[in-house]
Amino acid sequence: MEESLLSVGVDLGTSTTQIIFSRLHLKNKASGANVPRMEIVQKEILYKSDIHFTPLLSPTTIDTEKVLNILKAEYQKAGFLPADTDTGAVIITGETARKENASAVLNILSEFSGDFVVATAGADLESILSAKGAGIDALSKEHRLFIANADIGGGTTNIAVYKNGVLQNTACYDIGGRLIRYDQNRTVTYIAPKLKEIIRQENLSLKEGVPLNMTDLSKLLDLIVSALENAFGIKQSKYHDLLVTHKGLTAPDKLTHISFSGGVAEGIYNHLENPFAFGDIGVFLAEKIKNSALFPRYTLQKGTETIRATVVGAGSHAVSLSGSTVFFDPKVLPLKNLPVTILSSKTLPERTEDTMTLFSVRDVEDLSFAGLSSLADHLQKILHPALNPVVLNFEKDIGKTLGYMLKSRMPDKTILSMDSLKVSESDYVDIGKPAPGGSVLPVVIKTLLFQ
Repeated sequence: MEESLLSVGVDLGTSTTQIIFSRLHLKNKASGANVPRMEIVQKEILYKSDIHFTPLLSPTTIDTEKVLNILKAEYQKAGFLPADTDTGAVIITGETARKENASAVLNILSEFSGDFVVATAGADLESILSAKGAGIDALSKEHRLFIANADIGGGTTNIAVYKNGVLQNTACYDIGGRLIRYDQNRTVTYIAPKLKEIIRQENLSLKEGVPLNMTDLSKLLDLIVSALENAFGIKQSKYHDLLVTHKGLTAPDKLTHISFSGGVAEGIYNHLENPFAFGDIGVFLAEKIKNSALFPRYTLQKGTETIRATVVGAGSHAVSLSGSTVFFDPKVLPLKNLPVTILSSKTLPERTEDTMTLFSVRDVEDLSFAGLSSLADHLQKILHPALNPVVLNFEKDIGKTLGYMLKSRMPDKTILSMDSLKVSESDYVDIGKPAPGGSVLPVVIKTLLFQ
């Protein structure tokens, strides 16, 4: 029997804001009398919004009211209400993530978009979602490609590397099409701080309030693109480290293909007649990349999505499912922004902290009734008395069994016991309301929480 979830993705980027609605189809992949194993078997895009320029009150402040109006209008066009959504992601990306009110805007958008929509902005997750939204992971798996996807937006370039469909590496750089902006008279109105530093060191004439100097802009773009060439191991750039956002790319040996998504990708794949049309350097940056040392070193491979890659990834690829052997009380769901704490059953601490967290228990080897009873006794002993609800994940399909055991030992506690989630210590987790039928819980695992 198939079930489904309605997923919404919102990408609030440096240049543009986009919304997408998807239907995620779930199916029990277990056979016969085996334990049910629900998986997402199909992703169907129902609605893609218009591409809106991200509204700002000032260079440092997002216009929250206008962003909300965009969201409300697109929900209405799509024919959905916030209450209709089951899961999804609100992603704030690029320079927009650094605005003064970014965190507050995320909270407002998350609350508006439905009971379970995760608000997150992490460079690692953005890289993965944009690559998946562009279809690069599937392309890599199907054609056995060793390929990197560079999602170049208005403020940042997010890179994800896949080999035969398996993620190898991620990186993020402060390279984007809106890092220099100008008005209709081509007078510069904004230069990003890191570019100002390069301009200062190179003694270039580019400056806010003065006409755009195309000769010096060309020199600056050469230096920016050289940092990308450095990332891919082609040449050294003295500005590579300066332009790293979160972490740089470990030059992938034997990489064969490269793909681009994001707004700047439109200029890489297509010839745009008027490079000044958008009031930024995006088209010029695209031309420099096309003529860089990246080619013919690597084969250019276009994905299934370009400018919409991140929002497609957010709406269709952000969601995981817990194992079907779960124990939970639906009254405590959804839960958001739970940090992950890894516990080994072999070296359990004497006492956990009282901070709300997802305890992911590893190294459970004795799956007999006596072995699991002993583990439940130890967990009851170490869990801080103030913790409620108690949220646990187990690597093996024992979530429901341990949930019952712990509930019998701690009847005053609300227990949420899941299994089969692959998480690490640096992750944050959101857990949604039970999927239709109540057999699984939708989960978003965030590689890096927005700060």
